[in-house]
Parts: sequence; structure tokens; C-alpha cells
Amino acid sequence: MIKLLDKSIILRLSRKYGGEYYVKRFGGRTHFVVILYAFIMCFDSLREIIVSLQAGTRKLCLFFCCN
Repeated sequence: MIKLLDKSIILRLSRKYGGEYYVKRFGGRTHFVVILYAFIMCFDSLREIIVSLQAGTRKLCLFFCCN
């Protein structure tokens, strides 16, 4: 599902609305993917998102480093 999202459109919209103004590591595409994941998993809190992402750190590293 993530591969269907066009990186250039996400980046263009992020820059248009100031999302890429001061980015060190967590860019617009990464933020969008995390929020989409949290929505699909029906998480209610930031803590749930963090715990879930920390549990799958290796998988996420491979996903974001290779794409």
C-alpha cells in the first residue's frame, strides 16, 4: 500500500505547508507513513504508537533505508 503513494506528491505538499522547514531525520513522508499506520491500527495514544514502532525497529529500518 505504501508503494502506491507517490513520494514527490507527499514531498511537494509537505513543502507547500511548511512541513519540511526544519527537518533533521523525520521528514514528511516518514511522518505520513507513521500517521497512516497509527490510523490503520486504531491507536488511541502516542505511547501506543511509540511502543509499536519500537517493537518493529529492524523492519522499519530496512523499509526506510532501502526505499
